[in-house]
Amino acid sequence: MTDINYSELDSYLVKAGQFPVFLLYGEELLYKTALKKITDALIPEPEQDFGVEPVEGDDVYAAIEQVNTYSFTGGAKLVVLTDSKIFLSGKDHGDIIEKAKQAYDSSEVKKAAGLILKLLSLKGIDPESASRKKASWLDSSNAGNGAWIDEIIDYTLKNELKPPSAKDPLVDLQKAVERGFPENHYLAVTAESTHKQRKLYKTIAEKGLVVDCSVASGTRLSDRKAQESVLREQASIILEKTRKKFAPRVFEEVYELTGFHLRTFIGNLEKLVNYVGKRNTITLEDVDAVLSKTREDPVYVLTEAIESRKLEDALASLESLLSAQYFPLQIISAAANRIRRLIVARSFLDSPEGRSFAPNMSYQQFQREVVDHAAAFDKKVETALSEWADDSDTETSKKVKSNRKTIKTPDELILAKSPKNAYPVFMTLKKAAAFTEEELLSAVLALNQADMQLKRSAHDPKMILENVIFTICRNTGFN
Repeated sequence: MTDINYSELDSYLVKAGQFPVFLLYGEELLYKTALKKITDALIPEPEQDFGVEPVEGDDVYAAIEQVNTYSFTGGAKLVVLTDSKIFLSGKDHGDIIEKAKQAYDSSEVKKAAGLILKLLSLKGIDPESASRKKASWLDSSNAGNGAWIDEIIDYTLKNELKPPSAKDPLVDLQKAVERGFPENHYLAVTAESTHKQRKLYKTIAEKGLVVDCSVASGTRLSDRKAQESVLREQASIILEKTRKKFAPRVFEEVYELTGFHLRTFIGNLEKLVNYVGKRNTITLEDVDAVLSKTREDPVYVLTEAIESRKLEDALASLESLLSAQYFPLQIISAAANRIRRLIVARSFLDSPEGRSFAPNMSYQQFQREVVDHAAAFDKKVETALSEWADDSDTETSKKVKSNRKTIKTPDELILAKSPKNAYPVFMTLKKAAAFTEEELLSAVLALNQADMQLKRSAHDPKMILENVIFTICRNTGFN
């Protein structure tokens, strides 16, 4: 049985071609790194555009078909079943129920019916039996009161819709691995979690190579050493690629600020590399200037992912926050504050002053060519607010005009509040450049609706928050 830890992978790459199938599971960034190493070992870089075929959405049958189909080039072929949840199938049906509920709430009854029929097929229950049992056939807490499912079941009966033929992708993939693939054809499966007792897992370990990319999340000395080892490896990759180095104690300081959160750690290193520009050494002073203590502010991790439109990171952070009992309205409020900040930045970019900014410019160039324009933009905003107060006839404006010393531009409308430390402004502008004004206004509407739903409805808070994240990160629009 070939079942190894991520740290052992390099010693197996020389014989990678001996393994027809690979399972890589655990920390996402690590299994993606492992997949890249395996891909490079199997197929030369120039041939990877034709020799590597990713399959998304857990389409096991498409993956089986592709790995058994000869490539046009006649060379090696690697089919990748990416970010698979196949090991959860047959046990955890909450994801199907959530998607069906989303379709139902969007008046997509036919789509919701198809998902519920799929669930019935997996459970071996026909619609008639489900109708008699009402929602008692469910074993999930994601269904709410179940009344909407009863309505969907009635819809399937009235329209004589039948469940799809029951298939077990776990069993079918396991049999395909046992049969084997054509010579120089390989299959890789990546997943965040797996079940070692599943027969598919044991078959892959017997026929191929299983790489455990998980990292201990505890606080014991051995756990912290394992976490530190992974972070040091990732830091070395980034530093070597960018030809930078750490001054003494920099790694320890970044680790202390971030904790073991791999995506955030790498993001912080990229910020530091960007900040130092042409300098070769990253110092403690750079860390103080650029990074905040994200270890003690996990909501920041979520809002940072939303700003950067990193959907998978945002959903993973949301899951962690809700598991830690964070209040949903607190999450909405934090996201709204960041979107308002992006709107101010987008307004600057669309102004005459904002023409001085380019998303690909360095921070040093930004300091020379843009900071003064940002300060000028802030001055224009202050003047506009003052003129608005002069033109308004409301009681509030009369009080303001009676005491000019009380006029103060709200902090959230000031772009460059601290021009001497303008790096946060630089990063905000880079993120705002990825949004249009319409997209940001759509995000505001989505956040407002979510706020009202959380306060007034019995809808699942997780589903409401996920819908907002999808709207902002994928620009699905707002209805």
